[in-house]
Amino acid sequence: MLEPSFGEPGQCFPLQGSSGFVEIRLRTGIIPEAVTLEHVSKRVAYDSSSAPKDCRASAWFESPDDDPSSHAKMYILSEFSYDLDRSSAQTFNVETADLGVVNMVRLDFTSNHGNSALTCIYRFRVHGYEPNSPAAMGLQA
Repeated sequence: MLEPSFGEPGQCFPLQGSSGFVEIRLRTGIIPEAVTLEHVSKRVAYDSSSAPKDCRASAWFESPDDDPSSHAKMYILSEFSYDLDRSSAQTFNVETADLGVVNMVRLDFTSNHGNSALTCIYRFRVHGYEPNSPAAMGLQA
């Protein structure tokens, strides 16, 4: 389970090795617009080698009565590299047009910045809007 982090070194969701994934069920279905991956700031961390590097965010809609082991069509939201020389919170726009509503999100990483023992996920956010919101209808709130 991913827990809120306050950005302190070690307050992360550690995954064994330099590749892996996390899946997250959203509170409600949304139309995604961007994702943000955040690692502890290099100003407070002496070692950033556990930060994910090459990543892919995917999403799909799973109804309550679906078998979780049989995923519906998964859409790639964004493929990106987390850059240690940029801000600790990096946002990447969704690359797929007309995606529709999703309620499940998966963050895959195929490498990190050099730590062979573990990769740390500090914070992962999905930005978007609910389908019945003013943004979905093209109106200003």
